[in-house]
Parts: sequence; C-alpha cells; structure tokens
Amino acid sequence: EAAAAATPAPVTVATTTTVVETTTTTTVVPTTTTSTLETTTTSTVPAVTVVPQVRVTGLGDSVLLEAKAELERRLPDALIDAEVARQFKELLAVAKSHRDSGALGPIVILQLGNNGPVTASQFDEIMEVLHGAQRVVVINVKVPRAWEAPNNEMMAAGVRRWPNAVLIDWHKVGAANPRYFGDDGTHMGPTGIRAFTELILANL
Repeated sequence: EAAAAATPAPVTVATTTTVVETTTTTTVVPTTTTSTLETTTTSTVPAVTVVPQVRVTGLGDSVLLEAKAELERRLPDALIDAEVARQFKELLAVAKSHRDSGALGPIVILQLGNNGPVTASQFDEIMEVLHGAQRVVVINVKVPRAWEAPNNEMMAAGVRRWPNAVLIDWHKVGAANPRYFGDDGTHMGPTGIRAFTELILANL
C-alpha cells in the first residue's frame, strides 16, 4: 500500500511539468525574430549605397572646406580642394591645374564669391576651364557683405549661359535657416554642414 501510494504522485507531476515547459520554451519566438531581422537587413542594404560612383572635384573656399570631410565620406571618389580666404584668381589657377593634370572629375562643385566681388567675365573664364565637365554645380553665397547680392545675381545669370551648369541657391536656404550659421552668418555649425552637404548631393 505504501509503494502504491508513492508511485502515482511523481508520475503525474513529472508529466505535467515536462509538457508545459517544453511547449512554452519552444514556441515560434526565435524563428519569428530571426526571419524579421533577415528581411529588414536585406531590404536596407541597397538604400545605403546610393552614392554616385563617379569622380567629383570640389573647388572652393572656407565654406566648402567646412564640408570637405563629410563630402569625401559620402562620395568616396571625391577630391575637395578648398582653402580659407581663397580669392577668385587663386580659384581659377587651381581649376586650371586640375584640368591640365587630368585630375578634374566629370562632376565639379564650384563654390565661390564669399571673399570678394566676382564679375561675369571672371565667371565665364572659370566656366571655360570647366567646360569639359559633364556637370558643374555652382553654389551661391550667404555672406553679409556688400558683394553678396551682386555675386548671387551674377551667378544666377551666368549659370543660364552654360548648359552644363546648375545653381544651388544656398543664400535662400541659409536665409530661411539662420540656425545653420555661427555669429558671422557665413560659416556653418554641424547642422548647417549636414544641410549643405545634402543639398550638394541632391544636385550631383
């Protein structure tokens, strides 16, 4: 009688516990999670590599220099040649040097006019140097100086004369977003650099 009383108790408890734990642990949770992650990863990969794989040459002054690291990170084949306080004559000489050495890419970012007046004939002179480029992305200026408006008007008119040129109206974007700039109203903070870079990439 004692043996008979001891036998049923462990059998009943062991059977119930084993079935419940096995069913609960093995539910589809790991399978579902793995499947979801794989689908997400596959669909995300193409969206990351949408950068044009083409040589890009950037020519400019301190404003373009601020975006140099970000542009070269986003455009692996880019060469950004920018320098603080660069005047037009220096910019023209650099453009000629890149052209003559064969280093000028088919897409050119041209950022000029922050450090002094630029005339229509000067603009045409540098565009003549860049006439072999498939596309020249011209960036106008946001600089609180007397030459800001004349330079921007000159570039808007100049771009219309050159079929391979397109204008980025950085002045308009900057005027609507003063938070992009430091105290001088020209040089950018991190938010401005990101916006400036995205605008360039959208126009390549």
